[in-house]
Amino acid sequence: MSDWAGYAEPAGNADMSRHDAVVVGSGPNGLAAAITLALAGRSVLVLEAKPTPGGGMRTADLTLPGFRHDVCAAIHPMGAAGSFFSDIGVDVAWCHPEVPMAHPLDDGTAAVLLRSVGETADANDSPRWRRYVEPVAQRWGRVESDLLGAPADGARHPLDLMRLGVRAAPPATAVARWLGSAQAAALFCGVAAHGNTNLSWPLSASAALGLVAAGHVGGWPAVAGGTGVQIVDCTIRNTGDIAVDIRGGSKNAVIGCDISNTAGGGISLDGGDLATLTPGEHLAENNHIHHYARWKRTYTPAVAISGVGNRIRHNLFHDAPHNAVQLSGNDHLIEFNEFHHVCLETDDVGAFYMGRNWTQRGNVVRYNYFHHLGRHGGGVGVMAIYLDDWASGTTVYGNICFQAGRAVLIGGGRDNLVENNVFVDCTPSIHVDARGLGWAKSYFDGSDNTLFDRLQAVDYRHPPW
Repeated sequence: MSDWAGYAEPAGNADMSRHDAVVVGSGPNGLAAAITLALAGRSVLVLEAKPTPGGGMRTADLTLPGFRHDVCAAIHPMGAAGSFFSDIGVDVAWCHPEVPMAHPLDDGTAAVLLRSVGETADANDSPRWRRYVEPVAQRWGRVESDLLGAPADGARHPLDLMRLGVRAAPPATAVARWLGSAQAAALFCGVAAHGNTNLSWPLSASAALGLVAAGHVGGWPAVAGGTGVQIVDCTIRNTGDIAVDIRGGSKNAVIGCDISNTAGGGISLDGGDLATLTPGEHLAENNHIHHYARWKRTYTPAVAISGVGNRIRHNLFHDAPHNAVQLSGNDHLIEFNEFHHVCLETDDVGAFYMGRNWTQRGNVVRYNYFHHLGRHGGGVGVMAIYLDDWASGTTVYGNICFQAGRAVLIGGGRDNLVENNVFVDCTPSIHVDARGLGWAKSYFDGSDNTLFDRLQAVDYRHPPW
């Protein structure tokens, strides 16, 4: 079993004494170590100071809103050339460019790293490149486990490691001069800079040697998509934002996790293709998500679901200031979940919420239990299931709502079906209005084009729409 805790309160909340191992830092190396230990039957606690896990493999909005960038590592030569993924039974799809890496020079030329050692030596006018790198690349399969594996295993190929050590010992600048061309020198020192050390220091050549040898063996690829990745039976708490963010790929899942005390929400599932209505098939199942949204109090749900064809089922949500499930997109399934004591601090809110888009159709909310939701007078109130602002084509079937405010609110829209539900002590059980003819007519008189802009964003006149 592997647990996750934010680094803010490790002593009080993480209880490190319960675990066989504590890994500080959730970058790729830390997570690989944690997975290796967990697969060996050890109880592992991962601590992370940043708001989200991933280290240099995290993605963030670094420039303009909506433009997401890799914080550090977009390319993974060690992942492609290493044996870790195959050792744990994970099949990774890699996207390989024609030229793995290039280093532009001031004169308009460029140094290039190619998959072939010989072609790289020729392209950079450096016969010594072959002499320096090829012995390591040829023996990569023998030294990789010693180089990247657990030190406790001991070195199984000491002579090969010695050959590597002799080449890695000099300063990067000395190796660059010895390679004999400006292109090879720039290429080598550019890669050596990944070691974040002074390139005139001894051993500074080691980072470059490892990365270029790995590039010749496995390339410098990016990960293509991501399918079938599961986060299972983890404890995630005290994070500075949401707990788990799944974007793109397909059939990824968060299962059986306990998520609490997050500054933002719990899980975000975004997958599938809107243009073709191809489902993403992401899943949030059997999770316990509670006491979330500590810092950002509204619109940070336990689970945010978007895209096409994803599922939220058999989860328990409770104790939150605002909503629990927030939906956008098409053909999602929300079933067999329990919601209670959410919407505790807000008005005009739904435990389940979607709206203001005609095109988000085919969603099903069924067999859920909503009870003891927040109650706020003087405004719109609290809803169990809130189909806001012309939400359309949604099926609400077989749910139980007890002391859940307005059990179902349908704010305009069309083709919504509410059938076979049980409503107890809800006031009213179902609310339906035609707001577009009254107080919300600004959406239809040209004052606000939100609905029409979102309609035009999809090809609604042709299949599959």
